[in-house]
Amino acid sequence: MANRITIEVTRYDPAQDEKPRFDSFEVPLRKEWVVLDALNYIKDHLDGSLTFRWSCRMGVCGSCGMTVNGVPKLTCATFLSDYAPGPVRVEPMKNFPVLKDLVVDTSDFLVKLEKSKPWIIRKVEKPLDEEYFQTPEQLEAYKQYSMCINCMLCYAACPVYGLDPLFT
Repeated sequence: MANRITIEVTRYDPAQDEKPRFDSFEVPLRKEWVVLDALNYIKDHLDGSLTFRWSCRMGVCGSCGMTVNGVPKLTCATFLSDYAPGPVRVEPMKNFPVLKDLVVDTSDFLVKLEKSKPWIIRKVEKPLDEEYFQTPEQLEAYKQYSMCINCMLCYAACPVYGLDPLFT
């Protein structure tokens, strides 16, 4: 395995730039590194102006969602070595307005998420001092939906969301 890999990163500031461009950076290729490590290396050592979101580094918060070689991914869970020898192209998530570089405006998604009421709505309101019992069957009926971390990768991959602003 080569000891370096090229990362091509979208650079764009709508307030200053007419259109997006790509900047290339050579970063160390380490077996344990994920794409987010490469972005942090670029920001810390090569270009402090690179702008992107991240938080937990554990695939739990969804903040680091970006497009990696054309596919929506969590950059904290996407190993750099899977793309060797490179290059690796990192772009903002598709279908969202770009605020700067790799940061997108997620406000439309958050409004739609709240409207969809992504929580359990009981048929009968019970007093709050009681436990709410749940059968394994009830859990199974909605468990898959509770696994969503609101990373918005599904919206980034969805062609309908990109074409229809009313899509929820």
